[in-house]
Amino acid sequence: MSYHSKILKKIEHSDWPDFERNDFLGELHDLAVSLYEKRSIEGYLASFLIFQQLSEEILKLLIQHSNFFMQLSVFPQEYAPPKTGGKTFGYLIGELESSVCDKKTKNLIKKAKDLNSLRINLVHKIALKTSVSDIRRQAKSARGLYDKILELFLDIRDKYHVSFSKYSDDLNNYKELATEYLVDE
Repeated sequence: MSYHSKILKKIEHSDWPDFERNDFLGELHDLAVSLYEKRSIEGYLASFLIFQQLSEEILKLLIQHSNFFMQLSVFPQEYAPPKTGGKTFGYLIGELESSVCDKKTKNLIKKAKDLNSLRINLVHKIALKTSVSDIRRQAKSARGLYDKILELFLDIRDKYHVSFSKYSDDLNNYKELATEYLVDE
């Protein structure tokens, strides 16, 4: 299937980027909250790492949304976004920072940077911590940052979906653009 056919199909069927394992990520979210609420050192550490991983999945999806938005915006020209697989959390933050950003996306990026700094501090300096209460405090901060990242993500994703829907409403014009573009080649 050609590039143009793939994009047109996505527009026609409202096939927007989404999490690959949405149900499992929901289970992980619930597990992280449950572990955090145990108020144990292992619960705090495990929930911290899960919140960070869930935030990483959010960053990946927002990058996919931004890339799809770019593809739609420049259509019928082709836009080949960079691959995000196997990249670090810090790299994904930078990738999102270099994408389409509004005020909420910039705020989410700041929260993700704060979470990344907190994770680096906790993981690389865990043996230097003076008390369990310090780890609990950092886990509480991580949970707060994750909650804000999730809230911002939901708003940003909804705005992208509204934009994508506008392309669906104008599908026939995009089909004509693709046809004219391909004829001119």
